[in-house]
Amino acid sequence: MTLRVPPALSILDSEKLGAVDTPENLYKRLKGGLVKDLCAQAETTLGDAGCYDLGLPPPGTSLSLSPGASLDPFSRFAKCHAIECLLDSTTRFSQTLGLFADAIVIPDPFTPLFRNAKLSPGLAIELFRRLRVLEVVRPLVEEGIVKFSSPGMSYCHKCASKVESRIEEAALQSAQETVDRAQFDVRVADRRLCMLSFEAPDADDGLVRMLRLQGDDRGLVDGYRLAPGRPLARSAVRRLRPLLARIYAGELFDALVHLQRAETDGTYFATGARHDARLLHELGRVVAADPVAEQFNALSDVQIPWVSNLTPEQVVVLRAEAYSALPRFRAYVTKALSSGSRLDAVVEIESLQEAAVEAELELSAVSKLKIGKDLITAGGIGLAVVGAALGGEVAVTAIGALVAAVSAVHSRHGPAAQQIQRIKSDPSFVLVRAKRIFEDSHR
Repeated sequence: MTLRVPPALSILDSEKLGAVDTPENLYKRLKGGLVKDLCAQAETTLGDAGCYDLGLPPPGTSLSLSPGASLDPFSRFAKCHAIECLLDSTTRFSQTLGLFADAIVIPDPFTPLFRNAKLSPGLAIELFRRLRVLEVVRPLVEEGIVKFSSPGMSYCHKCASKVESRIEEAALQSAQETVDRAQFDVRVADRRLCMLSFEAPDADDGLVRMLRLQGDDRGLVDGYRLAPGRPLARSAVRRLRPLLARIYAGELFDALVHLQRAETDGTYFATGARHDARLLHELGRVVAADPVAEQFNALSDVQIPWVSNLTPEQVVVLRAEAYSALPRFRAYVTKALSSGSRLDAVVEIESLQEAAVEAELELSAVSKLKIGKDLITAGGIGLAVVGAALGGEVAVTAIGALVAAVSAVHSRHGPAAQQIQRIKSDPSFVLVRAKRIFEDSHR
């Protein structure tokens, strides 16, 4: 079975669930037969090992990426799960990877949610989060830039047991290290919910993670003083180890799926995050990514002048209008990201803004010159027509003037056209078009 769109996504779209405004209302919509239909569809899709039709551009002449779990906006691993922050990071994903890559391949984020699933508030929250992400990147999906691939991997029973054992072992190791080294601070505490924050030792610098304790998990810290703004007692932290191990196991599996899908789909595995690398190293996997792809994790935090103001719809327009300049623009930014510190890279990329202003002025001057030459040509044709109508020597004189004018235009028009093409192939032209698209949308 060949799939262009995940069947689960087709069902979700037909029910217009992307327009639901809260997880609570989404939970209500899923009640009844809908969640059963999605579970049945997931069983069929995963059971048939459906072949997703990616239609990737030819390798060697294009850049097709599979983002690691830390870059995939649908992934359970995110810098922040707050909706506002999540949508902001997804927009940056569109402005960076969405502009740089010819194709972005992401494991189907919807079908696995309904594998042997039971309707719960947790399921509704996670589905709501992924649907909101989808609404942001939908223009890239519809344009065929973001593509969904098979969501899982196939193993024989013996190999599956080995993988599960390695994941459990690595998850316990990470959980133990977190318990030993991380400080857990209480953010929210009441009888039903406790929110903790901690900076995991295996995370990228400055990444503060949130841990939500509800139900039985909330009971793990019963009897301890839970004062917002104060650290959790070490004895209480140790009781969280099984919960942390379950979380790490999910992230390990997520990271492994992303890497193996890249290997299977023949795309570059794009990540520079220590979190991804650490997780995969614990499973005995060595990440061998293209040097270009490794820089995209750093790129996700860079504000590209004018591009950072564009919506995903406008990014699609920019890709089309600056098509000739994109390869050199990618090379320029990649070199900047790999040549020094993050700050040096930002300064280098921002300097392209000055070049864009100069290119815009030059393009305007050359275009005006070209328009003037075209007017000379049109005037010469008009003179020739009138002279021919009058006949005689006037016609001969008019035709002579036309030939002279056309000859002069052709002698200068070629270099002007070449100059315009040179500007349109320069890296700065991407910013020229981004600026114009942004300004046009605010007039």
